[in-house]
Amino acid sequence: MAGAPGGAHAGVLLLDPHAHHACDFLATRGVRITAVHSGPESAPREEALADLVDGRLDALCAVDLFNEGIDLPNVDRVVMLRPTESPVVFLQQLGRGLRVADGKARLTVLDFVGNHRVFLDRVRTLVSLGSEPSDLRDFLGGIRAARLPPGCTVDLDLEAKDLLLRLLPARGKSEVERAYRDLRDARGERPTAGELFRMGYRPATLRPAHQGWFDFVASEGDLSPQELRVLRAAGAWLRELEITAMSKCTKMVTLEALLETGALFNGISIVELARRSQSILARSPELSRDLDGVAELGGSRRFDEPRFVSYWKENPIAAWTGARGRRWFGLDGDRFVSKLSSPPGDEEAFAAMTRELVDYRLAMYRARRREDGSGASFSAKVLWNKRDPILKLPSRAARPDRPSGDVDVRLRDGEVWRFRFMKEFCNVAHRVGSQRNELPDLLRRWFGLAAGRPGTAFHVRFVRSPDGLWAEPESPEGVSTAPRGALVAFPDLRAAAGAAGVPTELSREAETVRLPIVAARGDGLFAVRAAGDSMDGGKRPIRDGDWLIMRFARGASYDALDGKVALLQVPDRGLGFAYQIKRIARAQSRWWLRSDNPDGPSYEATAETVPVALLVEVVRPEDIGPSAGERFEDDDAAARAFGLEEPPRTGRVGGHLFFCLEAPGALVAPDRVRSPVPAPDRRPGETAFVIARSPGEPGWRYLGVARYLDEEGLWACPEIDHAAYRALGSGRGVSRSLPVGSRERARGLVEELLRRPGAGAFVERDGRRCRIVGRADGGGLRIDGGPDGFAERTVSLTDLAWVFVASDDVRKNGGLLDEQRVNRLRYLEGTPRAATRWIDTGWALVLAAAVDTAGEG
Repeated sequence: MAGAPGGAHAGVLLLDPHAHHACDFLATRGVRITAVHSGPESAPREEALADLVDGRLDALCAVDLFNEGIDLPNVDRVVMLRPTESPVVFLQQLGRGLRVADGKARLTVLDFVGNHRVFLDRVRTLVSLGSEPSDLRDFLGGIRAARLPPGCTVDLDLEAKDLLLRLLPARGKSEVERAYRDLRDARGERPTAGELFRMGYRPATLRPAHQGWFDFVASEGDLSPQELRVLRAAGAWLRELEITAMSKCTKMVTLEALLETGALFNGISIVELARRSQSILARSPELSRDLDGVAELGGSRRFDEPRFVSYWKENPIAAWTGARGRRWFGLDGDRFVSKLSSPPGDEEAFAAMTRELVDYRLAMYRARRREDGSGASFSAKVLWNKRDPILKLPSRAARPDRPSGDVDVRLRDGEVWRFRFMKEFCNVAHRVGSQRNELPDLLRRWFGLAAGRPGTAFHVRFVRSPDGLWAEPESPEGVSTAPRGALVAFPDLRAAAGAAGVPTELSREAETVRLPIVAARGDGLFAVRAAGDSMDGGKRPIRDGDWLIMRFARGASYDALDGKVALLQVPDRGLGFAYQIKRIARAQSRWWLRSDNPDGPSYEATAETVPVALLVEVVRPEDIGPSAGERFEDDDAAARAFGLEEPPRTGRVGGHLFFCLEAPGALVAPDRVRSPVPAPDRRPGETAFVIARSPGEPGWRYLGVARYLDEEGLWACPEIDHAAYRALGSGRGVSRSLPVGSRERARGLVEELLRRPGAGAFVERDGRRCRIVGRADGGGLRIDGGPDGFAERTVSLTDLAWVFVASDDVRKNGGLLDEQRVNRLRYLEGTPRAATRWIDTGWALVLAAAVDTAGEG
């Protein structure tokens, strides 16, 4: 263990029974070593660490003490003798040697744990650390390299790869099986059918090999004893749920109402069932569209109970009690009764399995609605033509402005491709200048080898910019399809903490908010806004303005909260107590309150630190409403879109802040809104939904989520488009607001150009040539074409600053820095080229390139 650079030495991580044995073994071989652990025979920790740093020791044997929280940058060898099934602990142990130090070229890790499957999980963890997920089987088989950060590689001997490939479970005949197993193995619990569907996979493709979803789960060994008993007793019911015909959503909404009321086995009155079903539809706008134009409801969207009860009885209730459905449900006078039977004591498992399949079927139904949306931009679904992936285009009726024929389209890195848009499909695309169809290769590059195959649901988004269309893979995230639930909400963390000791409904500051809830169930739940960015980091960042669904946990021990995010009461000199959201972590036998944002503060917990509540779920404001740009025919449609029981109006409705804009001048800048609500009424972290109605238009249009900017006293709403700003804006410009610091970088560029090459000098790029005249009044540069060239004009600081923004985007996404990329980032979606400063954008690129060229010289 000698020979480490600059006095660096190996750290050995061991379980308690082996620490002294390892020390004795190595000491007899001349290694200066000691053991550090929590027992009475441990060497003094601080002294041992100092001796290792100073070179008086060659190595340390540590037992669960140094997984995190120590700083030993010179350690260049880590020897692992501790078996662990936890990827988190493995990464903590590995991290002890990953600090950078002078003279330290590499870290050597010797893992002597004899459990090869644990090592398989460790390789899986390592290849998952990149910006995009890597498939472990493809990596081991040499099909696809791991997408790791620059300068990082994972190298395995061929023999090791062969061994690990044999340890992988069988891939299965479908991509759904592979995704299921990967998710289960990575996180220790199986995914649900609805979860896989929302990620882009089709569980229905499992039915040819398995009778149903839960039959497949059982074959994987992932059902509990209670669930296995339910499957044996009620498999026919569960399989029926997967295949029952759904021309509308009403059958599944009826089951959702039964589950919500706990009436799946005991039944419910038809009137109450209809009421509950209507409530579910009211909070799910994409489902409530099924009622549009229904004659039995009188053509009105307002709730008419007698009409609705009659309609519900004649449709989903009749379907569930008719020819095929009478096996499961029936009518007893004015009651809807159940014929379902659960094994005694397994009713909860029966209901949970039913709920999982109802969620899955409704997710499928919502997806059908999504693909027929409207707006300037559009999405195309990736399908399979029995050989290659292709694109299914939205219908011309839904997208009358959809392009046709051969159209130039830019990818995220700025590369220009030509897509051939036909009547229903796009099956040809290639780089401009090439004739070979490269669309299948592009789609596989974006979505993997499974692109378009049965069982997947990937989409490509085409976005309009001043220079035409851009294409990019669509994120699987989006508006939440989870059912809406009413929760107690508090205006801030202090109010939430103050209610911890009393029933929440009795708290003076408690109100109600409706949120899409995926996992949160049970008592003691409440919602509160996150304020600040100290937890904006890690795999599940919490952003300023996110809704936090929490459960009161006063009296919970730190051990029970280890590794979890909690609301905590901490001492404060000025206020007595303050309240923070932090992750509770143990390090060196002490408890810490950690920020997930690397730049955020962390504190050691004290005797006065009190856990108040535990984080259960995070809801982004973007997941609550529809997609930006969606139109609503009337107030009732707008209410349904946000799951409200009354139409939105300026102010708080249903626990959410709304800005309803109708008057010209309401938008004070292309992406800024002046608050129509008094500033003192704004709550910490609060966001606003912005909807607008242009003069003369009958319905509303959703413009997106707005966030308050303290430094400007305005609300930023980046998804405002060109049409909305032209109708309601107060200026002529259509340029978005610059990111912080961009204008200062532009000033630095001006100073550099005036210093070198200086006023009077000519600069040139790509055949364009101009002369620097001098500084402009607004801080930009005056240029002209010289004695025989174009007249003097000004390239503003704003023009130059957007070049820096685009340059940052190039570094992130690759490609070229050009005018088209600048325009896409700078201008509102749908902005025509004639409304841009495209001439001065071109000259700004010339000037920026001149500094780069001078720097190279």
